[in-house]
Amino acid sequence: MITFKDVSFKAAGCEDYILRNINLKIQEGSCVVFTGKSGCGKTTLTRCINGLIPDVYPGEMSGEMIINGTPARGALLWNFEPICGSVFQDPRSQFFTTNTTSEVAFAMENYGVCTHEINRRIDEVMTRMDIDNLRGRSVFKLSSGEKQKVALASAVALKPKVLVLDEPSSNLDIQSTLALGGMIKRLKAEGYTIIVSEHRLYYLRDVADKIIYIDKGKIEWEAAREEISKLTPARLAAHGLRSLKLKDFARKGSADNRADNRANLPSEVRLDVSGVAFKYGRGAQLLKNITFSALGGEIIGIIGANGKGKTTLLRVLSGLMEPQAGSISMNGVPLPAKKRIKASYFVMQDADYQLYAESVSEEVTLGCPHSELLERKRDTILSNMGIKMLESRHPGSLSGGQKQRVVIAAMLVKDVAVLLLDEPTSGLDYESMKMVSGILKLQSQQGKIICIISHDYEFLNETCTRILHLDNGEVVKDFNMSEDNCLHSILFQEEGRYVC
Repeated sequence: MITFKDVSFKAAGCEDYILRNINLKIQEGSCVVFTGKSGCGKTTLTRCINGLIPDVYPGEMSGEMIINGTPARGALLWNFEPICGSVFQDPRSQFFTTNTTSEVAFAMENYGVCTHEINRRIDEVMTRMDIDNLRGRSVFKLSSGEKQKVALASAVALKPKVLVLDEPSSNLDIQSTLALGGMIKRLKAEGYTIIVSEHRLYYLRDVADKIIYIDKGKIEWEAAREEISKLTPARLAAHGLRSLKLKDFARKGSADNRADNRANLPSEVRLDVSGVAFKYGRGAQLLKNITFSALGGEIIGIIGANGKGKTTLLRVLSGLMEPQAGSISMNGVPLPAKKRIKASYFVMQDADYQLYAESVSEEVTLGCPHSELLERKRDTILSNMGIKMLESRHPGSLSGGQKQRVVIAAMLVKDVAVLLLDEPTSGLDYESMKMVSGILKLQSQQGKIICIISHDYEFLNETCTRILHLDNGEVVKDFNMSEDNCLHSILFQEEGRYVC
């Protein structure tokens, strides 16, 4: 179905090759997973398969690619689309309409599918993916997870022979991720060839025919179906990979994550949120009577299913939105929106929203008065985040995980009391996740209040001192991570259904 023979690729304007001598065969009807550290070349490989390289992403390419029996080099881009359906890491970048139903129909309309068949496929795919509740919605009012589901529905509705999915679980809650694994299994049974670029492997372990590990643009090793179950947690961790089983995410030392020695902290900060409510226009109430307090040194994980108000809460806390009811204060002093903006830094889920400068080095110090002290601080943070070697690169040329680390580095340069992060590990490999976790713990020890939205169970276990569980815009549970297995009991109910 897909063959690569000594394929190498170097992006325009770059000195180093992103892909090096790739030799690969993917059989029709199989499911193959590309994995590896952030920036290893996974996304670039998927772009070769779906035809975006070298037409949309130009560069120097060598070797031979054969897709569905036809040499790919020199083929017209639109000839790939009926063969390959794609879901990008950032689903916003593939939307062409403003309405979810129109978006699912868009590709089919462009390939001349008749109206009756378009409507039939829309009904089929939206029901199948359990997103009937998203029908007719504005794409601008969807959560990131909901956008990802719509992008997948658009790709599946076209009925391509090959589905190319780049980090399809990065914005999904655990229940939706497991449902995605079930859908991939069903599509594979129907004869689809499915290629997934992914860090999170637990939902793919029962459907993948092969896992291919890529490092620095080269295929380092492959694990066939019968070998996947033999990949031990130690081997996976040694290669910077996530666990194959959710239940392997054991809690390691809950109490030692908590900065309880506040006498040693430089200052005591208290954030009080009381009765906060918010809704968009005449829409449904997204936040209802949100009430909690946070102290300096706490790392609070905010969990809940997609579309339940988590991101809206951080937008309100950051000052980007003003609540329609309730109050927010720090150390007893009311904080209107302008003061909340100054007191906090918000790392958004979509890193592209926060990248403006021409280089990584400029990006992390944007808006800061220049000084030698700032330069030293910047260099230290870039080194700690593992992106010092990227300092002269344009942020737009980086992988999703690298962009995420750049935005987090920019946050660390700023001296604010409250750090707000929305899915900070969505594009990160295991090692990068551990790195971010360690850095946030150091920030908490300096007396910062840290609030993190995450569906990354490993990261929550590793990092947080406390959890807020949001459902339908309300805090339904608030507990310390020292309460053994409390997080697991929320995520995994008796009937075996993950809910966050």
